[in-house]
Amino acid sequence: VIIFLLLIIYPILSLPFILYSMYKSQRWSFVAFALFMGYIGVLIPPTGDLYRYQMDYYMYDGLSFSQFLIHASLNFDYLLSFISYFIGKIGLNFDITRFLYNSVTYLLLGNIYLDILNNNDYLKYNKRYRIFALIIFFALNLTSYCLRFGFSCVLFSYGIYKAIGGDSKKGYI
Repeated sequence: VIIFLLLIIYPILSLPFILYSMYKSQRWSFVAFALFMGYIGVLIPPTGDLYRYQMDYYMYDGLSFSQFLIHASLNFDYLLSFISYFIGKIGLNFDITRFLYNSVTYLLLGNIYLDILNNNDYLKYNKRYRIFALIIFFALNLTSYCLRFGFSCVLFSYGIYKAIGGDSKKGYI
């Protein structure tokens, strides 16, 4: 609870505690890390594709739902369009989408990491290899800031992992 309060008040100070808890493989620390990375995602300025998505958000803000459906049917990205439309109708800022995408991405990757760690006795009891696996986990996380592409890659990887790992219903969905 104290670390989550610290995460809300002063996120960078909570990071060492979160990383240490991730090393100890505590599930809550991966949730806290996902929230931290969501905060970092909000800080990224909208350049390139992010700028275009933000301009789409401003366009969706003035549309009725039927007009939005017509426009969304011409677009190939349904998820971001619907999220942008509903966030605009609620009155929230577009930066919330980057927070959502990054947080969900890191939650899924953390879930994969913990599942691999729990199913692999060699990683579970060997601290040196656990640190190495955590470093690889961080290296995979660097792709998630592409918003749509990084999120879709992680979502696909999570689905494949779950489908092959035995929980096939969840994986195929």
